[in-house]
Amino acid sequence: MTEREFQTQIFKTADQWRSGLLFRLQEDLGGGITLPALPAEAEALPGLGEVPEPVVLAVDGCGLVYFLDEIRHRVGQYDPRTQVVEWLPYLCQLHKPGRLLFHGLRMFLVDAAAQRVWVYSRLNGQIILELAINQPRDVVIHANGSITILDGQTNCLHRFAAHGGYLDSYGGEESRAPVGCVIGREDSLVLLDRDTRQFLRFSATGKDLGAFGNLDGIIPQMLARGPQWSFFVLSEIGEVWQLDQDGLPAGRIKLPPEAGEVRWIATDRGGRLYASTRKGVFAFTAALTFSREQGTYYSKTLDSGLTGCRWHRLRLTGDFPPGTAVEISACATDDTALQSTIQHILADPDLPMVEKVAALERHLQWSQPRRNAKDMLLQAQPGRYLWLKITLATFDERVRPNISEMRLFYPRQSYLRYLPAIYQQDGASRDFLERFLSLFESIFADLENDIATVTRFFDPDTTPPEFLGWLGSWLSLALEEDWPEETRRQLIREAPDLYSIKGTVAGIRRVVELLTGKTPVIMEAAQAGEPLTLGGEHHLGVNSLLLGAPRHGFKLGQGSILGRVHLGESLPEGADPFLQAAAPFLPLAYHFTVYLDLTPAERDRYLKGLRQLLNEVKPAHTTYSLRLSDTAGTRPPRIGINFTLAGFSRLRLGEATVGGAWLLGMVEEGGVVGERAALGQQTRLIA
Repeated sequence: MTEREFQTQIFKTADQWRSGLLFRLQEDLGGGITLPALPAEAEALPGLGEVPEPVVLAVDGCGLVYFLDEIRHRVGQYDPRTQVVEWLPYLCQLHKPGRLLFHGLRMFLVDAAAQRVWVYSRLNGQIILELAINQPRDVVIHANGSITILDGQTNCLHRFAAHGGYLDSYGGEESRAPVGCVIGREDSLVLLDRDTRQFLRFSATGKDLGAFGNLDGIIPQMLARGPQWSFFVLSEIGEVWQLDQDGLPAGRIKLPPEAGEVRWIATDRGGRLYASTRKGVFAFTAALTFSREQGTYYSKTLDSGLTGCRWHRLRLTGDFPPGTAVEISACATDDTALQSTIQHILADPDLPMVEKVAALERHLQWSQPRRNAKDMLLQAQPGRYLWLKITLATFDERVRPNISEMRLFYPRQSYLRYLPAIYQQDGASRDFLERFLSLFESIFADLENDIATVTRFFDPDTTPPEFLGWLGSWLSLALEEDWPEETRRQLIREAPDLYSIKGTVAGIRRVVELLTGKTPVIMEAAQAGEPLTLGGEHHLGVNSLLLGAPRHGFKLGQGSILGRVHLGESLPEGADPFLQAAAPFLPLAYHFTVYLDLTPAERDRYLKGLRQLLNEVKPAHTTYSLRLSDTAGTRPPRIGINFTLAGFSRLRLGEATVGGAWLLGMVEEGGVVGERAALGQQTRLIA
């Protein structure tokens, strides 16, 4: 029996998994579905111990942490790399501030005491916009730059254009006691209501998209957006909870005992959590724990197209560590009315996730669940339509199960068909024998399928990732395992073409491009200039270069003759050992330099493999030098090749040198004092 005897349905890509319902589950970064991850191991940011009351946390796109000192009433900027705090002089005497967030070169600050939302320029600290609201509580910025402000007095959401013009308001009737808002999927606005303990979703233009979530037992005080459209909620008793994208609690975030009560929460662009307490500001590291709330995946309607179809086999691929569990149930039917009802439930955009799950459980009669069965016969009743219910759980918060692929086989064709008919006459005996034979069928079927599809291992587009190194060795390609999978596949695809241009500039350039994704500049020594000789238009360092002379100089009749220099690839037998240096042009004739702009992280990742590939593709009689952007030394600077403009700061009188620091122009660009940057015209000094 081979896989080709069956029809199959496969769930592997993100779109395939999203066609069903992920209840208390999330998409895994490596592909598939898994339990939500919770941040753990918070550590205090050093250098903030002198700030006794840090609140109003915010993190910009560069990772700088902003906070308000509640005693001094001023805003500080903290750089985690240097652990230095700088106070922003234009943000002071703030007595009742709210949300602080960033959008491009703008900084938004909610000031309830002044009944304003201030919009500052991050370039010079000047006020760009001043938006008046009775009791501003929160603010969000949409993808088109429009601004929505939550009014705590009327519970309305007020919309403003990017330039500050008032548009409209909405949401006052739907919300009772809103605590905050964030941007959700598809640029929607998500509002958290304390009284109903639910989330309200509105489109970017104010259309009500319905309520979702359930914070039973949690009284919310503050809202922040987490990774993968999840949420962080600060409760009134100072606890931090993570909720999944459907607004259901995934677990409580644990802080160190010495941290005390959390007063403010914020996240950076990647969803990393920061928490402020009276003991300082705590950042959560990459270490994770996992939700102990079980999650369930409900598949879409699977249609075999066969009335009375006996669904055969289900196979799961993934990671199932000890301490985790997977339960699988199924439901099949020929009832087209039920199929239509289920389709309507799954496709209803206004129906909250909890209600969808309740409706599915009410309409579908699930089979007895099978636990930890990664390869199993389906025991559902025959039927054209099939639904699967897969529940994931962990009993150890340090590990979680992951399903990367689900493969379904139908209609049923077991080894029982190869036995005489007498073994199939009794129904009970037939079912037992079919299950018994399936133990061997599961093993042999995979082996038969591998044999029948062995050709896929020889194709770089279809071979599994673990076979790429083996396939590359057939073509004399040494592929490192830490290289991106697509890079290794592309090197194998282009191996025939690369061999046809091996040893040429084009071949070397293409190999470097495939590995690093960047185009190098390859220069032969002769291209750097001609040797400096007497006469002619020669300028040292511009179009000519000096070459070394032998220690004993040039000797007429030995290393050179009058008017010419002897070039030799090897020393004649018994010759003076210094004669080799008398051929100064020889090293240049067989040497080239590869200039490449790599970041430090890219250099650490690719340098070893890059040198290995260069040694393989260069002409055998040549040598080369590899010049990277941060190891260029005294070589001539070439912008984008071995030289990068970076590290400039604002011009500050008394601290920076005019001409050596950046100036900010009238537009949002920078310049350097010089011929084309005149003070008072194209540029101006700033504090």
